[in-house]
Amino acid sequence: MRGAQNLRFGGGITRIQDDVIDAFAAGTLTFQSFPDFLLGLSAADNGTAFSNVFSSGYNIMPNDTQLRLWDGFAYIQDDVKLKSRLTLNLGLRYERLSHAGDRQGDDTNFELRTANPNPPVWQRRYLWNDMNGDRLWQPGEEGRLLGALGGGGTSTIAPGLEDARTEEVATWLERELAANLGVRGGFVWRTERQLSQLLNANQPFSGFTVPVTVPDPGADGIVGTSDEIEKKVRDAEIVDLSGRVVFPGFVDAHTHLVFAGNRLDDFERRARGESYEQIAKAGGGIWSTVEKTRAATEDELFAQTKKHAGWFLKCGTTTVEAKSGYGLTLDDELKILRVMQRLNQETPLEVVPTFLGAHAVPRDSSAGEYVDLVINEMLPRVAKERVAEFCDVFCELGYFDVEQSRKILSAAKKLGLKLRGHVDQLTNSGGAKLMAELGAATADHLEKTDEQGIAALKTANVQPVLLPGSVYALGSTSYPRARQMIEAGLAVVLATDFNPGSSPTPSIPMILSLACTQMKMSPAEAITASTINAAYSLNRGDIGSLEAGKAANVAVFDCGDYRELAYWFGLPQTHTIYVRGKRVR
Repeated sequence: MRGAQNLRFGGGITRIQDDVIDAFAAGTLTFQSFPDFLLGLSAADNGTAFSNVFSSGYNIMPNDTQLRLWDGFAYIQDDVKLKSRLTLNLGLRYERLSHAGDRQGDDTNFELRTANPNPPVWQRRYLWNDMNGDRLWQPGEEGRLLGALGGGGTSTIAPGLEDARTEEVATWLERELAANLGVRGGFVWRTERQLSQLLNANQPFSGFTVPVTVPDPGADGIVGTSDEIEKKVRDAEIVDLSGRVVFPGFVDAHTHLVFAGNRLDDFERRARGESYEQIAKAGGGIWSTVEKTRAATEDELFAQTKKHAGWFLKCGTTTVEAKSGYGLTLDDELKILRVMQRLNQETPLEVVPTFLGAHAVPRDSSAGEYVDLVINEMLPRVAKERVAEFCDVFCELGYFDVEQSRKILSAAKKLGLKLRGHVDQLTNSGGAKLMAELGAATADHLEKTDEQGIAALKTANVQPVLLPGSVYALGSTSYPRARQMIEAGLAVVLATDFNPGSSPTPSIPMILSLACTQMKMSPAEAITASTINAAYSLNRGDIGSLEAGKAANVAVFDCGDYRELAYWFGLPQTHTIYVRGKRVR
């Protein structure tokens, strides 16, 4: 009859839950929502890119995960029969798809702080570090960086981000021409909002803020121009840094900070053409520093190392990883590690301690006897006294072979120490593959590492720490394959390898220059490798970039373009250094 109506309405909620316990897998989860009830169309008929099918890649790491996704929709449709064979159809439909995210902060391509919800032109993946033990992820609990694709620094989701949604209004006229034959014409207005949710993460690197995708609010959490911020901060000190470049403090992830004396004789012998191995056999090298370090008192060691710490700060470095290894007895190794503790207490430089008892074999011991000493006496004391976070080993011909290195590092891992390794520096001995096998945090040096070693590091998410300073100081031209590692997707780290023999420099700016000129890294890649990448190699997610909520470790340089830091070499450009918000230089 004329005026007859058929009113239909409905809706639905879909909750998808996927709990995985201690699993390791990779794949794709596809979420299928309810069909499009508006006008009775199927998903295929509808043709929308969003409202019926959603697919997302999801990587499950060996952590508990709790993936959650909600999808809700509602519709109303009114069919009004105008004539016996003429019907007017009116409809409204709304659908909202929430973010898919892991409540426990593991790797998922929709986790807001760790990944790109769009196709992965840019992505960073972290290991979750449940610092407070509540088994729920909170911002700031990102652990070691597992890998990165594209971009140059951190990624931040826009603060006004909303869930993706579809809104639709439709009107149709249907005319029945004969039995089972009719025509229909009408208009459908549909909006699909927030389907592209991450802003451009590949913008040019800025020296004033680490490359992020939204305005960086800074440590005070205030977003705005300098004039706007100045009105809001009230009694805070205003520092005019016009015309200068502001960086996060450099993070030097490989140094031998604590030692006595120098190796000037070695330096002169190298100038005469002698090799690293020849100098070591003649009584120089590591052993000459061991003798001087053993002879020094703890106070004498601290006094010299405090001077070294000042050098690092002058070069813009606010955090260093420091290795023992110049004692080679239990008491002397512990003495070196205690000096590191004093540095953390009495200087602004932040020191991350690493036990490197397996740096060389003492002259009065065989390799087998010394390996047993390291495993059975040194490591248990180091772990018990909590004087180191990492364990390192010099895996190289004439020092510790792969099997000896495996024994030492495996013992350290059982005691709760994280692993690093000097590998493939002088020969390709398979050290990179060993680091991958053991799940080390880093593999360091890598001058002789081949394609298979690089592939192994990538598979195991081991960060390469490259040390061009030692290549330069030894007069070699065998630099690590930085470009190949970057193109493989590895989060490369740059460090000084500061030590008295093969790399006597505390200057990250010098390392940036070598990285750009000798390893063909871009200035942005080099700076990233010595800040945020280095921070995550040390399990320090609270430093390495200038972001709200992170520590205010800041280095200011007297240049107007960040590239100048690598361009001008041998020239100090440091203006001001802040550690934890306090000016220290």
